[in-house]
Amino acid sequence: MPKFAADLDHLFSDRPLMTRFSAAKSAGFDAVEMRSPYDAAAPDLRYQLVMNDLFWTGLDAPPPNYTGGLPGYAGVAGQEDRFLRDLKRALRVADVLKSGFLTLLAGPEAQIGTLIGNLKAACKAHPKARFMITPEGAGSLLPDLASCAHVLAEVGGKNLLLAADLRSPLASGEDPIAWVTPYLPQLGHLWLAGADGHEPAGESLDLAGLCAHLDAGGYSGYVCANYTPRETTEGGLAWLRRIIGDAPSEEPAPKKTRGRPRKAKG
Repeated sequence: MPKFAADLDHLFSDRPLMTRFSAAKSAGFDAVEMRSPYDAAAPDLRYQLVMNDLFWTGLDAPPPNYTGGLPGYAGVAGQEDRFLRDLKRALRVADVLKSGFLTLLAGPEAQIGTLIGNLKAACKAHPKARFMITPEGAGSLLPDLASCAHVLAEVGGKNLLLAADLRSPLASGEDPIAWVTPYLPQLGHLWLAGADGHEPAGESLDLAGLCAHLDAGGYSGYVCANYTPRETTEGGLAWLRRIIGDAPSEEPAPKKTRGRPRKAKG
């Protein structure tokens, strides 16, 4: 059975950030993620991970630009030096969190040659890191999984994989199993949401069948709940309970610790 993660930007968002970790663990999740956790102190996030026995799946890179720059620029010509410099910053945060991967965003105005060159440079410079690329929407350089798979073939890095959003086939009426099958050998992460951006409830998504198909195909990544709950997070987790059974009724007791970790410099 695939492992399940909770996107803390969307789930349990009715409570303070640092209390969402225990809530996710209590609900039955094995891991958490935030696409852009850079506003929080990484050591504080790591503390919550350790105390609640959770894994951090991934985050987006490069970090956001607070001066009005493009939100992603792995494929933007003229930004190559900046990309590699800011990637190091993202990797420092990922290292504190023991993150499973970083998603490298091509961004608007991206060019295929620039993207492939930057991805090759990143994979070569950081061979122990695990990178992902993902479709970035209609009109972008990477509109779908086929375009992403083409980039993977051109880059050839063993530490570069695909991340995909199940909202895409549901919104277009495709069979999620047939949609994901051609890319299973390259797939490293799946985001889960209904076609309307809410939890998958009452839709044509055979999640149990999809999980069995992922297992049979050797999928070892996470399935991350990445949706806005219709009401409360806990009230919309019937899909998870159907897969893993009833979640614990109480939040886990905190682990003993000698103190909070120091904040990293820089």
